[in-house]
Amino acid sequence: MNPYITQRDSFDDADVIYQAPLFSLPSERLPTPLHRRLLGKDWECIRDQGTEPYCTAMALASVIDYLVLQREDMASPQGSATCKPYPGQAAREVRSSARMLYEMAKAFDEYPDDDNKGSSLRGAIKGFYHNGVYRRHHDDQIEIAELRAKEWILDIDKAKQSRQTILGRYARVGPSILDYQSAIADIGIIYASASIHSGWELQEVTDNDGVIQRKSSSIPLGNHAFAIIGYTRLGFLVLNSSGIEWGGWSEAPSESWPGVGLWHYDDWSQNILDAWVLRLGAPIDVAQFSRLDQSTINDRRWAGFAGQGVTRLLINGHYLHMADGQLASRGVFTNDQASINETASLLEKERNYTDLVFFVESGLESIDSMTRRCASITARLKSDFELIDSEFKPYPISVIWREDVLQVTEDLLASRAQRIHERTRGYADAKAHMLDAYARDFLQPIWRTFEGEAERSFIGKLDQSEKRGQAWPAMQRLLAVAASGDTPMGIHFVVHSSGMPWFQAFVQRLARAPGTPDNLIPGFETPELRRMILRNVTLITPICTVNNVRSILADLWGDWSLPSTAKSRPLAIYAQTAARDAGENLCGYSGSFLELARRCFPLDGSMPTITNSNIIAGHSDGAHELSSKVANTGLLEIMSVATSPSFTHADLMSDPHLLNAVFQRIKACGINS
Repeated sequence: MNPYITQRDSFDDADVIYQAPLFSLPSERLPTPLHRRLLGKDWECIRDQGTEPYCTAMALASVIDYLVLQREDMASPQGSATCKPYPGQAAREVRSSARMLYEMAKAFDEYPDDDNKGSSLRGAIKGFYHNGVYRRHHDDQIEIAELRAKEWILDIDKAKQSRQTILGRYARVGPSILDYQSAIADIGIIYASASIHSGWELQEVTDNDGVIQRKSSSIPLGNHAFAIIGYTRLGFLVLNSSGIEWGGWSEAPSESWPGVGLWHYDDWSQNILDAWVLRLGAPIDVAQFSRLDQSTINDRRWAGFAGQGVTRLLINGHYLHMADGQLASRGVFTNDQASINETASLLEKERNYTDLVFFVESGLESIDSMTRRCASITARLKSDFELIDSEFKPYPISVIWREDVLQVTEDLLASRAQRIHERTRGYADAKAHMLDAYARDFLQPIWRTFEGEAERSFIGKLDQSEKRGQAWPAMQRLLAVAASGDTPMGIHFVVHSSGMPWFQAFVQRLARAPGTPDNLIPGFETPELRRMILRNVTLITPICTVNNVRSILADLWGDWSLPSTAKSRPLAIYAQTAARDAGENLCGYSGSFLELARRCFPLDGSMPTITNSNIIAGHSDGAHELSSKVANTGLLEIMSVATSPSFTHADLMSDPHLLNAVFQRIKACGINS
């Protein structure tokens, strides 16, 4: 395998450019005692990728290890005075996991359609930013085994350790030689990539006493990543990942640096690709995030985190992210069955949690909004000591399965509304009538995508090559753990708006005859058993028909005349009133997304007309009709949404007052209630 397959960073106008402080540059910046400590007492910490495409990860790991040493040195009471050639064991004892950095970079592959197993520098940096990296005691055999392993899992222990080494800021280094020299003098190390040639090969560098020579006969090898740790009058000093035998540059005949080579300036100018500098962030104490935005409960900011937003570190183990019926494998918030199994193992092993709560998102908002909400809900349910106690310790999981649907809908409506306005010359009634007709004719596919995505999430696998339907084994594993043991957990679902198709598909799959192992979840086989463990379902302005809700009731709890074991009614619906809905506007369309669904979407196989709208359970009219049909069951409670007008239908799950009420209901229906 060709190890030199680093990908060039694609252009991004949002890149922050490194700005050096004002200081005079020395004529040379040679490796310091801190760099010497980085490489180990006997040079044992020089990395060696062999023939594997791990150069971006190994170079980044070396950069991180240097920055950790630098931070430790700054924290030392003696400051730089402690930076002797090898005064301690810090560099030898621990080092960053290159395999973790490599695996995390995969989610940010900027060229996902090729077969290249390498990554770009930006991809590796983003993977580090969102996941951190765990560090372990240095052992060559352990590292080799980890790098060669066919499968790698980010388990709970690694994820927790990764919170101690995280990325703070990063910036692209400008194109001039002064930019690079300033960055080295200021930071001490640069993360870089370049197109390399046969002059970089081990034998060539060794024969030239640690100097990389570019000749007319040199053959291109590919793109490679490495660290730059100094500069001389002749060129930059490169820390490579080709083992202890590579390099050997020396500033004096008696001092040789294995792993380090001199890269001439003319070669650098011809072949450099990308370069970045990094600064570490402070280690994460999850408890500090538990206190964010909760002191001002009346403030909308409770629902989000200030600053740079939510990283995967904050919500790892607390989300189920689906895409096209599969567990999402790209982007920031990736997951797979192995990571789901890790969460299940945590719940099974520790048994500290009493209840498992699923928050099924609507898919109307952006992934950023939904993950911020996930972080806030997770923090609240883990740290609000007025809510949690010895009898109620919930474990929240957010289900994210669609995103940005509202923005797509608004774009379509805004475009059509402008054309209709010109045609009707602004007459309101005519404009509303024509926009209604347009929505019924052309926005049906939006709802069909919800139904199709839900179906693909729970479709039965036909053969081993079928990749869809991955929501079912994930839910199967989590629910089986929750229902197991002498003290099973209570199960709760909170479903918002257009999250209903996903929840309906889940319930239908759950209610199938458990005649095969693929369908079986111990503890959920019959409605009677489900009544004991499935404690509460809260629907927030659900987009579904009355018949849909009645089917869900029957599938989950069977005979409605059976008594409920919970103190509170297990099904709650928060309905939106017509008056509140009338206060919203979707780019010229009068009403919220809920109203759009009521008048235009084909729900339950029924297509609404201008005179016959859908009867939706999340609308006050539909909720009251449902209440009259199941009034004697003792299962259902209907409530109107009483919330600040600053919250729209799409972001109701961010309203702290509404969530407070939901949390209290969950507690009242808890397994120990």
